[in-house]
Amino acid sequence: MGRITKDDRCLIMGLHTEKKWAAKRLISEFLNKRWSQSSLTRLLRKIDNYGTTKRKSGSSRPRSVRTAVNILTVDDMICSQDDAPCSHKSPNDVLSGMTVDISNTAVLLE
Repeated sequence: MGRITKDDRCLIMGLHTEKKWAAKRLISEFLNKRWSQSSLTRLLRKIDNYGTTKRKSGSSRPRSVRTAVNILTVDDMICSQDDAPCSHKSPNDVLSGMTVDISNTAVLLE
């Protein structure tokens, strides 16, 4: 089975929308690509339903732990303070001093 590249997706979308080619016709015209019929059918269904070959927005897993608050908290713990020189913490100290709860996306300090 061949991988459907970004260029292939553009070609498939053009042929499907302009010439109404289905999966079997695309496979017979591009034998050297070795596309599977199920992959093409799924791609053509996506083109028909959404009008594009791109992923829907919000379809990936949200980045819940890497929030601005958490980044600033870790940054403060790692960097040295102006009023207390040499009071920085190593990355291992930061990890042992905080608990990351992914379900609530909160950083709790000990």
